Amino acid sequence: MAFRPGALALIPTFGEDVVAIFEQSENGDDVQILQGANLMQASISEDVTFYKHPLENGRALVDHRIIQPVTIELRVILTTRASVLGGLISGDFDFETTAQDIYNQLRELFLSGTVLSIQTRMNTYPNQVFQSIPHEETSEVFDGAIFSISASEIQFETANVSFAPADAANSDTLDRGKQNPLGLPGSVSDVTSIFGV
Repeated sequence: MAFRPGALALIPTFGEDVVAIFEQSENGDDVQILQGANLMQASISEDVTFYKHPLENGRALVDHRIIQPVTIELRVILTTRASVLGGLISGDFDFETTAQDIYNQLRELFLSGTVLSIQTRMNTYPNQVFQSIPHEETSEVFDGAIFSISASEIQFETANVSFAPADAANSDTLDRGKQNPLGLPGSVSDVTSIFGV
């Protein structure tokens, strides 16, 4: 999806997506997908979590905050396209793109966990993955379905974990053989007398 610069952006046109979904690639050549879907609405949620600690005087102290992953709710209508005018305007002459075809593509993206980039008027949100794809089929959309898609940002982090004992003398476990547990303090009779055995 390419935005039109300047005053041309205010002129409504046919066949231009306001919200577009791209499949992310490592080399930066993102490919727009689900082009037959009518993306009607996008609700973007950017939240933070504050860590609060109660004080003795009844007030709460905030000492840290964490930025939560961006979540996006998309309202999508899938219908069968058979419009000559739509094909002429968009340059897409595949007049028989059915709602079932688009649904199969959407479901494959959901099941495979494909990393997406969702572009709106205000911003582009990378690293999004479809979290849920519920839909309803009504008589109002007789040749398709209405979807309420949830997407959530995934945040990549490389873990730096090293497993080492507290005492460096215990770090080498090679050729240690069978180890006996530590003995209890005192004799066995002292322990059994405590429990009345």
